[in-house]
Amino acid sequence: MKLGLVAHGYPPELVGGTENNVQALARALSGLGHDVFVIAGSMDYADGWRRSLVEDRDPISGNTLRVHRIHRADLYFDHWHKSASPAAGQLFEEILREESPDVINVHHWIRLSRDLVTRAARLGIPSVVTLHDLWTTCLVAFRIRPDTQDFCDAPLAPDPCGDCASKVGPATPWVQVAETMSRVAEFKLDMSRELELAALIVVPCEVHAKATARFLATDLVFGNVHVLPPARTPHPLSVRRVSEPKGEFTKDEPLVLAYFGKWSVLKGTDLLLEALSLTREPERFRLLIAGDSPTPEHDGRLRAFVKSELPAGVVTFFGPYDHSRLSQHELSAAHLFVTGTRAHESFGLVVDEALELGMGCLLPNLGALGERGARVEWATVFESGDARDLARTLDQHADDPARVSALRDAAISAVRDGDFTARAPSLEVLAHKMEELLEKAIAGGLPALPLAKMRAIDWPTREVRLQDQNDAWDHTVSGL
Repeated sequence: MKLGLVAHGYPPELVGGTENNVQALARALSGLGHDVFVIAGSMDYADGWRRSLVEDRDPISGNTLRVHRIHRADLYFDHWHKSASPAAGQLFEEILREESPDVINVHHWIRLSRDLVTRAARLGIPSVVTLHDLWTTCLVAFRIRPDTQDFCDAPLAPDPCGDCASKVGPATPWVQVAETMSRVAEFKLDMSRELELAALIVVPCEVHAKATARFLATDLVFGNVHVLPPARTPHPLSVRRVSEPKGEFTKDEPLVLAYFGKWSVLKGTDLLLEALSLTREPERFRLLIAGDSPTPEHDGRLRAFVKSELPAGVVTFFGPYDHSRLSQHELSAAHLFVTGTRAHESFGLVVDEALELGMGCLLPNLGALGERGARVEWATVFESGDARDLARTLDQHADDPARVSALRDAAISAVRDGDFTARAPSLEVLAHKMEELLEKAIAGGLPALPLAKMRAIDWPTREVRLQDQNDAWDHTVSGL
């Protein structure tokens, strides 16, 4: 089987949960004997519009993968106004014609174009879509309102989405309200078409499929959905037994919390700090944070809050960390893992990592984390985005060391027992399951009714209109 995996980025240039997942899956499928290539977006725009080709060598199998990168050079190409790019789409089609795969597996559209499944279908190539986040349903990507930082549960529609997205820069005053409404409607139409044209849809958890269907206001595209957790290589259980007081946790015997991952508003790092400041006695906690911020400004705001609002020594910031060496990191001695993420997480691989360290978890009751945390003994859930409820939860656990011990014991048992609500199955298991789905997509071919609807589109006229729209957008922005 010859297959292509498509994503918005690929290591080592771009590293993140989705990018790492795509690389792991691509390598594993290659290890099963398939001819695998990758098409990825890039943040390298310095040399203008172009394609590049490199090889990625799998250290396990020794196989090499062809990695085609599409480099966009237009302005703000991650902005939703630029999510349909004929220029990038045509480069994508060139690669598909050259590679001639049996099937492609689309993991993301951003930085490429929002019509990848459609373009593949026009060439007679079936697609399997793997949904990692809610970008398909939201103009600002993660359904976190830029004005309130609250999670948004409004279905994608011109109203209220057009006004909400306008709060994210750059400002586009030349785009009139009616034109904005039209663009939102077309975004929704295009994303719905992508899912309708997919031979199969893969989601990391059931709640993610339901949320996507609800926010796109459709139930037609999920007739053939398969739940498959993201690909990762599980680490062995590594527990550093930490002491717990006989009575309540105190300043001298604090409840030690760990957070590792990105430091951002989306991931709720600020909410963790605010919640600590709202506890009865912040001194009886220690929060160990590893990772980094997207900007120096955000990093500075976090540190300034700690300095002004929390007692000295309550929070310790570590820098970036090596996932493979977490068990040797100082924060592995924490009692519990806590995350304040505001995102509707699709799975939460960071939770798997915490459980492998023997940590119980404090999780928000939203998305996959809420789904996972609500049905296990190793987690306590709190109200997503609510610092006061998290503070209440922290106080409850600081008052009850036995509860903390029970969470930790349950985490250890879940990992030892191979409980897949605790962590994703092995990469080998997932690769074989994805292999089956890709073969099923090839056998089933393109869905007939969506294909007929797609063929009714005047594609050349659409290409010219969208390219002119993007060129005019760049011209206007560059002149401001």
